[in-house]
Amino acid sequence: MANLDAIREIARQKLAIPADGGRVDWFLWEHTQRVVGAASAIVRLEGLDDGVDPIVLTCAAWFYDAGWAVEYHQGHVAREAIRAKVTTSVQRELGASLMADALKGTVDARRIDLASACIRALGERPVDRTDARVILDADSLEDCGPLCLWQMIRQNTFEGRGMQGVLDAWQARQQYGYWNALINESIRFESVKTIARRRLAQLDQFVDQLRASHTGEDLRAAERSQADRS
Repeated sequence: MANLDAIREIARQKLAIPADGGRVDWFLWEHTQRVVGAASAIVRLEGLDDGVDPIVLTCAAWFYDAGWAVEYHQGHVAREAIRAKVTTSVQRELGASLMADALKGTVDARRIDLASACIRALGERPVDRTDARVILDADSLEDCGPLCLWQMIRQNTFEGRGMQGVLDAWQARQQYGYWNALINESIRFESVKTIARRRLAQLDQFVDQLRASHTGEDLRAAERSQADRS
């Protein structure tokens, strides 16, 4: 049996992005770590334990977005732009290749081949592999809760926009029905849809509070309330 701790440590090293001043940007690593945990939970929630190889799933989940790290080191993408767009088939191929090289000797060749096929399958429509569908749902789930704001803030900061840019981007997604489409059309498992809707409801409330603080509307509302009492 492959050592999951060893796989995790190898992934951590490959997904850590160097930053200025000798620091490390853990954005990609933390995102991937959440997806790995969510994927494992989805397997249990959906009763897929007998149909999904946990080693294959774990390897694919750790490296499905690793192509971003490869392109960063190649100088093709800025650190702040990592995951700012949809992952491409080229990036998935780069991630699969990185995984195969990095895990050689830690995971048997058959499972590496299966995990590579899983990563490539993420771009197929329809997605027939169960393990690939699990990873896609785990990835989509992050876009339905408070953590998606972290990506939006990071991206808008990199592009020279402030908090208003984040709020505008949020409003645009709402107007175009982005989240409803994501939940209804892209998330495959009902248990994940339920959690996604719950997270999104919480996020709606938080963004309303964020907007009120940014615009000062909460202060003006307090002023109006006080005036009405006078």
